[in-house]
Amino acid sequence: MKKIFASFSILIALSSSAQISILRSDYGSIGDKVRFAVDTPVSNTLNSTILLSGANQTWDFSTGLSINKYDSNVFVSPALAVTPPDSANLLILSASGRQFENVDSDFVRLILDRPTYNIKNIIIKIVQFPITYNSVLIDSINYTKSGTPADFNVGVLSSFGYDSVKAVIKAFDSTTCLGWGSLNLPDTSVNVLQVKIAAESNIYLYGHNAFTGWALINSLAGIPIHQKSVEYQWIGKNSKSYVARAIMDSNGIVASSFIYRIRKMSVPKINLITPNSGTRFNTSNDTISVTINTSNSRFTLSSNISVSLIQGNNSMLIDPVNVVNDTTLTAKVIIQTSDAIGQYLLQVKDPIFGYFTLANAFQVIASTGINESQINSASITVFPNPANDVLTISISQQTISPITISIYDITGRLMNAVKTNKNNTSIDVSNLNNGIYFININGSDFNTSRKISINK
Repeated sequence: MKKIFASFSILIALSSSAQISILRSDYGSIGDKVRFAVDTPVSNTLNSTILLSGANQTWDFSTGLSINKYDSNVFVSPALAVTPPDSANLLILSASGRQFENVDSDFVRLILDRPTYNIKNIIIKIVQFPITYNSVLIDSINYTKSGTPADFNVGVLSSFGYDSVKAVIKAFDSTTCLGWGSLNLPDTSVNVLQVKIAAESNIYLYGHNAFTGWALINSLAGIPIHQKSVEYQWIGKNSKSYVARAIMDSNGIVASSFIYRIRKMSVPKINLITPNSGTRFNTSNDTISVTINTSNSRFTLSSNISVSLIQGNNSMLIDPVNVVNDTTLTAKVIIQTSDAIGQYLLQVKDPIFGYFTLANAFQVIASTGINESQINSASITVFPNPANDVLTISISQQTISPITISIYDITGRLMNAVKTNKNNTSIDVSNLNNGIYFININGSDFNTSRKISINK
């Protein structure tokens, strides 16, 4: 319960007016996404600023913040979930979890249903539109359900001798607008309202045993009885989620995390993969080590990163992804004999940046007995490097002819292309200027690249 209450998002803003009000149109809708930086633990020097309240305040966080990780709020259709609550019309996804809501022109209602346990119709109001200075919203729930363990989809309790189960959930939530003014962040300044959100819940789970009667079984289910959370949010006009959020201790005095919107963020892209883009593999049940190099990414500050190789409705098996540093990932691709033949798109899914892809990253071909990774690592030699007038490409392992050898400059411009049926080919490069070039060696059963330099 604490995680749910602590994670709901309330609004954000950009406005030139001094004292603002927040309407439904300022809140997120399906298709919206807001990115955040997370500072945790928070410097104690920020607490006094967080606790400022009143009219025409300035909350200055332009300095003193650190980025420990990134997060985002992504607003999607509840239909994307396997078992969405019936009343939900909005689903918010973040690295910390998901939150179902029912949103209309008057309220944002947080849905605490747990369809897995047949617990339904637990709804509490967390936002009332319009939000204005000194506005207050208070709501509570008192939910009770009784039945057999099967009614809660926890038949395992029967093995402990329980024939009946009863759940009692009591929750209280208040949202109070305490101030208005200007919020200064490292890359923006926003006119905002400040709201304090306090949530408290008590969950009692009872089990009935024929010998001992009713007993509290929260510890058996791993459910804490009492939870309390306090946070401050700074909200504004037309930006779909909070501008900043301070998660406090249970007394509301000391901040544990400070989450704030970042507006200046470069979109990452895939620059290079190893083996090279376009490499061909046989359907031979091999495991291939793949390295992905990107730019503008922050992998060490994110979580739940995944890598996929996709061809239509087909995909290859990927071992768990390893984060090497902010811009580099490694993974193992398992190529099975059942994999579809053809080109595969490489897709990196990052909860913060979304999806970024590389078309035609790898190609799967029918098994020929020649493994592309073996050709790449052991059988192709390009010399001399640096080259002067003549460059020689030697393939020591027999391949399926013909072979096309193409030379590109660093801008991707084709400088020369040669087709050959020989395993040893010499190319005149005397007309190339000094610099870095890339050689693509493409056979019917493989495709690989090498970097060379021309130095005369």
